[in-house]
Amino acid sequence: MTIESVQLRVFVTSRLDQLINLGFDGISREIHLNFILHNIEQLIVNYNLHMYYKDTLEDIAKGSNLSKSVVSKPTIQCLISKSNGLFIYAAMVCRFIRNGEQLANERLSLLLDARSSPIKPKRELD
Repeated sequence: MTIESVQLRVFVTSRLDQLINLGFDGISREIHLNFILHNIEQLIVNYNLHMYYKDTLEDIAKGSNLSKSVVSKPTIQCLISKSNGLFIYAAMVCRFIRNGEQLANERLSLLLDARSSPIKPKRELD
């Protein structure tokens, strides 16, 4: 068996780093692909955020007093808007709600009530 007959894919992620980029520059463009996450269309990012929020909030609702009725399109759309394309924001929001256990509804309401807040997502996480 030769290396050419093995179908293997490796997914490497990192922050922008000149040394990593230089290392991959020596590899033929036919066998590797640079994919910069900041260049993904916002529509795709929002769809992925929608799926993440929907699945995670439905899972939280199974194990807490989070009302399944609040896991609605308007709720998810508001959270997507507040996320501003940041998955770290979505993950922190869901963790905040999940860790509230019996206060899950109140925590979600707190986040939604701040919907008109002019604070940027990164700042709001603090």
